[in-house]
Amino acid sequence: MRYRRTTLRSTHIAVLQCVLAAQRPLRVSEMQKMLKNCSVPLVVKRLASVLGSGSGDQPVEILHPTFREHLTDRDHSGICFIDINKGHDSLAIACLETMWAELKYDICGVQTTPQIGPFNKDVPGIDRLLEQAVSETLSYSAQYWARHVMECVEDRVVLEQLLRFFENQLLRSTLTL
Repeated sequence: MRYRRTTLRSTHIAVLQCVLAAQRPLRVSEMQKMLKNCSVPLVVKRLASVLGSGSGDQPVEILHPTFREHLTDRDHSGICFIDINKGHDSLAIACLETMWAELKYDICGVQTTPQIGPFNKDVPGIDRLLEQAVSETLSYSAQYWARHVMECVEDRVVLEQLLRFFENQLLRSTLTL
C-alpha cells in the first residue's frame, strides 16, 4: 500500500511539474506522450478541483494563480512543493525525444526532385500539409525545446540527450545531402 501511495504521489508531482513548466497549456494527450510512465488522464481527473481541462482532450491549466504560487513556494507549500526546474528537465528530455522520433527530412512530402525542395511560401496549402504531418507534440517540442533546455543546463541527463540529438540530426542532414 505504501508503494502505491508513493507512486501515485510521484505521478501527481510529475504531472503538476509538467503543467507548471509548460510554455503553453498542453492537452492531456500531449502530456501523456511526454510523460510516458504517468497516467495523466487519471491525475487530471483527480485534480479537477485545481486543474481545468474542460472535457475530453482540452488543454490543462492551473485554475487559480494563487495555487501556482502556493505550489512553487517552498516555504509555504511544505511537502506539496513542486520544483518547476524538474518539470523543465522532464519536458526538455521529452521534447528532444519527440523530435528524435518524429522529425524527418521533407516531413510534408513536397520535394519532387533530389535537389533542395521548394520554399514553404511556394507550396500551396502548406499550412494544411503541416497540420496533417506534424503532431501537436512535435509542434510543441520544436517551438519550446530550447526554453526547457535553458532552464536545466546543469542537468547531465538533459545535456547528454541534447548532444545525442545534435549528433543524430547532423548525421541525418549530412546523409541527406
